[in-house]
Amino acid sequence: MKRLAPILAKTKRGMIIEGHTDAKPYASNEYTNLDLSTDRARAMRQILSRYGVPLGQFRALRGLGDTNLRDPSQPYSFVNRRVTLLIPTQDPKAAKDGLPADMLKNEIQGAFRKDKFEIAPDLDK
Repeated sequence: MKRLAPILAKTKRGMIIEGHTDAKPYASNEYTNLDLSTDRARAMRQILSRYGVPLGQFRALRGLGDTNLRDPSQPYSFVNRRVTLLIPTQDPKAAKDGLPADMLKNEIQGAFRKDKFEIAPDLDK
């Protein structure tokens, strides 16, 4: 993470961090698998921040507990204990004019301008 964080910071891309656990219930009633998975996501954010990723790049931290097992056929397997770093390809905060959605919006607005229509000669009568 120490070497990855500066690279992620340079991209200026938003990130979502998800924490996961296996399906074995945590040994405490006061601290659950959901708490553990949330703490995993939080720990990853803290490490990435420590090594250079600005707080503004984090879009969400999610604790998913055992709701999204990596290997559902082995719910107690250690492979289900993990952290996922998502870097969406479309970051709404980084949107700029010229993206397809902006072009569509401009087309719709322009469609209602009078100079966009040619009136057929036979309809003028």
